[in-house]
Amino acid sequence: MRKFTIFTILLTIVVIVVMGQILVDEYLPNLGKDSSGELSVLLPDSLKVDSEGAPVFFGSDLEKPKEEEIPVDDDFDSHFLPPTPSSPSSGPSDFEDLSYAASVQGSSPVGSVLLREEQIKSAGFVGGYIEPEDHDGLLFKTVAVDDLDDVKTDKFAIRTEDQFLAKVYVFRVGISTNVRDVYQLLKSKASQGVGVQINETNEFGVSSFYKNDSRRTGVAFLTVRIGGLIYAFSYPHEYHSQIKNLIQLLEWEIG
Repeated sequence: MRKFTIFTILLTIVVIVVMGQILVDEYLPNLGKDSSGELSVLLPDSLKVDSEGAPVFFGSDLEKPKEEEIPVDDDFDSHFLPPTPSSPSSGPSDFEDLSYAASVQGSSPVGSVLLREEQIKSAGFVGGYIEPEDHDGLLFKTVAVDDLDDVKTDKFAIRTEDQFLAKVYVFRVGISTNVRDVYQLLKSKASQGVGVQINETNEFGVSSFYKNDSRRTGVAFLTVRIGGLIYAFSYPHEYHSQIKNLIQLLEWEIG
């Protein structure tokens, strides 16, 4: 019994010594003293903090991570703003002018509610758009129509940036006036003047006539009654097919 007690005591001492040795080998190397002589713990880099308690990171050139920088495209505006169209050095010549036939001799053209953009594009005016024009009381620049009672006149240009393709006049007749009478009056007014001839073909709409002007031989002047409206077109002969298509579209829509 006494021998067993002595053996137990010796075993306990051995265990204590071994545990102490492990403690010295594993933990004491991580303990050191700072410059003030106080005991400090050497922590891994990932657990270090600065004087304010914020984590301290170590890298090749930076001590703290920077916020992600988003590159700025200096050309952003130029990518997304529409380009400014260049203006021609001189305005497009107007084929309705009396001097048009002489000025274009031997040359060839570069290839609303009442008149809409999709109609002129469907008619074949490639690159063309509609631009309202102020009506000065004249039809085709030679026929005075400002004295028509109960009639409102709208004028449009079909054009590109540098060229007029056609002009369109729309006469809207009031409820107290007969559209047939306005058509006949326009035909009578258009027939007046030197070198002018009326050719009523009735080829388009309910009725229609051409005004032939010997001073502007390269230009067609066509007046058409379509339903309760009267359309008048002026255009270089090269665009006759497009005007025919446009009249057909208007007839289908107006009836």
